Amino acid sequence: MKTTNYELSKKLYNIDFKAKAVAQYHVNPNGTRAYRTPQITYSSEKGILNIPAYDLETLLEALPAEIFNSRGIDYQLQINLYFGCIEYVNYDKTERNDCLYEVEKIKDESLADTVARLLIKLHEQGIINFKSYLC
Repeated sequence: MKTTNYELSKKLYNIDFKAKAVAQYHVNPNGTRAYRTPQITYSSEKGILNIPAYDLETLLEALPAEIFNSRGIDYQLQINLYFGCIEYVNYDKTERNDCLYEVEKIKDESLADTVARLLIKLHEQGIINFKSYLC
């Protein structure tokens, strides 16, 4: 099962994203890290930072199905695997820009990482606040 990479997992951790994790990165005080699934037991040694890693399904559930621009026009979530992008689209074509908040899949990137980048982007734009939003 593919999960978010360490860098994106750490960004999600830093913006207080919380959901059921399928694995964790354990970071020792000296900076070394290990990837562990929940079935593997590990030391609860002082100073170890546990950063959750998420699968695609968990991240998709966290994405809002629709968002609204500043004038109240709605944009629906669209996942386009053919073009390799995840975006919010205005299907009514009432707006000049029919696409809002798009991320394209990077070569060799997992879809979990692509969705994680969109969640981080939405958080940075103030669309989602994970401190008040539990998945």
